[in-house]
Amino acid sequence: MGISTAQVNRVGSSAPLPGGPLSRDFRDTIQDLAKQAQDDDRRAEEEARKLRRRRSFSRFVTVGVFLIAVEFTSLAILSRHQPGVVAKNAAPPRSLFAPGTCNAIVFDTYWKVVHYIKDVDHPPASLNDLVPKYLDKLPSDPVTGEPLEYSSDGSRFNLNCPGARPARR
Repeated sequence: MGISTAQVNRVGSSAPLPGGPLSRDFRDTIQDLAKQAQDDDRRAEEEARKLRRRRSFSRFVTVGVFLIAVEFTSLAILSRHQPGVVAKNAAPPRSLFAPGTCNAIVFDTYWKVVHYIKDVDHPPASLNDLVPKYLDKLPSDPVTGEPLEYSSDGSRFNLNCPGARPARR
């Protein structure tokens, strides 16, 4: 069962389709639904365009922040290892230990050793090397009067109150 040429010619004209003409209300509803679908498609395309724009901007910001972080890190690393670049001598951190206790004295002496290492590039062989430039006199335990325990292997150092056990790792 096929469509004849006469029927095809009639479709182009305002002749009714097989099965009868559509009611006016049904046709209007179909047209309204088609228009609504087109409007929905347009809105979806516009939202997708906005979302792409937002994504590209957020990617730009993310990449920018990452590059800035890399730049600061590389500058920090390079400034430490370049000869002739001197970091400012910052004041040592303030001790949280009670003043006059052995721990407070060890804390203060530790930072004097750190300043020595910054200047000479290795820890002192003994605390005597710190006197008089970094220390006025050799530090000692205020309770027992014994000198602080100090040892160095040439690259690291250990500093303790007399009789204290070093922390184990």
